[in-house]
Amino acid sequence: MSYYASNHPDGLNYVAGRIGFLSTERPHNSDGSPFAGYATRGVGNAQLSGGLAGVVGVLVVGLAGGGLAWLLRRRGHGPSEDGR
Repeated sequence: MSYYASNHPDGLNYVAGRIGFLSTERPHNSDGSPFAGYATRGVGNAQLSGGLAGVVGVLVVGLAGGGLAWLLRRRGHGPSEDGR
């Protein structure tokens, strides 16, 4: 659904264009990655490409957050064998 959310580029690019420093933009180190530019490399349909990138992003963040929560969860100390 994010593809339909706004016709403006992402916030920083929009503001950079309005203020006038968009010309200082440089390529990012991850520009060659499979999901660079909110798109999925190798998928010709722009809507499907953006949607796949979004779904993969949500899954990666969810798994990372869930894994971190699982690692950092409080380990409850239940009652000991003698009932204390």
